[in-house]
Amino acid sequence: MNPRMKKLSVALLQALGAGVAVSVVATASHAQQAQKIDKIEVTGSNIKRIEGESALPVTVISRDEITRSGATTAAELLNTVSAIGAGGYSVAQGAGESGRPGNTSVSLRGLGDTNTLILLNGRRLSNYAFSVTGGATNLNQIPVSAIERVEVLKDGASAIYGTDAIGGVINFILRKDFQGIELNAYGTHSDNGGGNQRRYSALLGYGDPNKQRFNVLMNFDYQKDDPLAASQRPFGSTGIRPDMGFTLISSRAYPANFTFNGTSYNLSAATGCVPAFGSRHVDGAGNDAPTRLNCVQDFTGVIDIYPGAERKGFFTRGEFQITNDHQLFAEYHLQRNDITFAVSEVPTVPINGPLLYPANGPFYPAPFVAANGRTITPTGPLVFTWRTKPLGRRTDLVETKEQRVVAGLQGVLWGWDYNTAFNHSESNAKDNYVDGYVSENRFRAIVQTGQINVFSSAPLPQSQIDLLQPAKILEKVREATTKVDTFDARASHELMQMAA
Repeated sequence: MNPRMKKLSVALLQALGAGVAVSVVATASHAQQAQKIDKIEVTGSNIKRIEGESALPVTVISRDEITRSGATTAAELLNTVSAIGAGGYSVAQGAGESGRPGNTSVSLRGLGDTNTLILLNGRRLSNYAFSVTGGATNLNQIPVSAIERVEVLKDGASAIYGTDAIGGVINFILRKDFQGIELNAYGTHSDNGGGNQRRYSALLGYGDPNKQRFNVLMNFDYQKDDPLAASQRPFGSTGIRPDMGFTLISSRAYPANFTFNGTSYNLSAATGCVPAFGSRHVDGAGNDAPTRLNCVQDFTGVIDIYPGAERKGFFTRGEFQITNDHQLFAEYHLQRNDITFAVSEVPTVPINGPLLYPANGPFYPAPFVAANGRTITPTGPLVFTWRTKPLGRRTDLVETKEQRVVAGLQGVLWGWDYNTAFNHSESNAKDNYVDGYVSENRFRAIVQTGQINVFSSAPLPQSQIDLLQPAKILEKVREATTKVDTFDARASHELMQMAA
């Protein structure tokens, strides 16, 4: 979905059938000067050197490469790095990552995201607030439009970062000393719907440190992502794929399966279940089973493959040239992300004993014909399992707020390059249940009255849906905050030229 781009001063950039981007750039002109090679700080070393001179394996992704890639998030950008590729980053959507919803992290060399150190302008960020098991950093806080370059240290032998960099280091270097205005707009449209993106950014810079002795830069970024539902793609619309050797089904079906004399039944089994509700009549291998007495749920078709998201970011940097050799600088970065992800409806797996439908309930299944042609006449309370389709999909809204303040001084003193700064960063995350989740105690109290027709092969009437509404959990269920305060000071100087 990434558009191919050309760099123009004023350009209309259009991808072939994938997306449209508009970029307008205005920068201050400068007199042409002789090329000068400056030494810079390279990730993995505290000694300034020419880029590429480092003995450690550092991969650099330049600004031009970032633009050409069309990546809209830091995770998309890093997926082009060979040491990360083939699913090296994960987008937490609940399944398998329910402990860290809203987090997007990266793993270098397959050693885990808690062993991959993420830096911003060479300094650490706070861990994601929900990373209770380790120090994973949320990539969603990195403003792609403000990145100057990315340095990837694919080695864990650098002693200056410690044990949380066993897999390596990824250092995002943001733009500075920019003068002018740069506006960008980006959008995508997919043929099958879902997953569309809109992104807008503005970069403003004013002041020449060499002439006016200061520079102020501000970057604004807004992105809106539409969710991509599994049902919108043929490969994800069903979990019953015997052609690929797997079948993902659940015995918690809609309508309900119930047990009598040790056998599980479903009133709709005789007619092949209810495919319109994802209820199927197949065996464990995904083959049609016309003699089956109960139904299974094909639940994967209602899951979101990729969540919907709204991202708002702001970054500013100011620097003041005190003298030719000493510079004062400060940075502030704020990122807010609202990510909404949804999975299938609640499968009733009660913790406090089985669910029972009372024998005197108005919807108790009278004598019925099972799929094999036998007439069944149940008696007594029935143990049942159900899927709460009338209450909607389990949907989380994760709100994250991540910010960082840096203030410091750098320059040259007595021939030594020095850099010192105070760094404060924090991450706050809230997990809100906004649909679909239910309280077992409240749900049990409602359905065991018998007033809900869990055996119905038709949609529930609104009156019964209204009875179920009090069982929903609609509230903030978790909130966490992490903070990191550091002060660093370093100085470097070449002492001697060695023979090697």
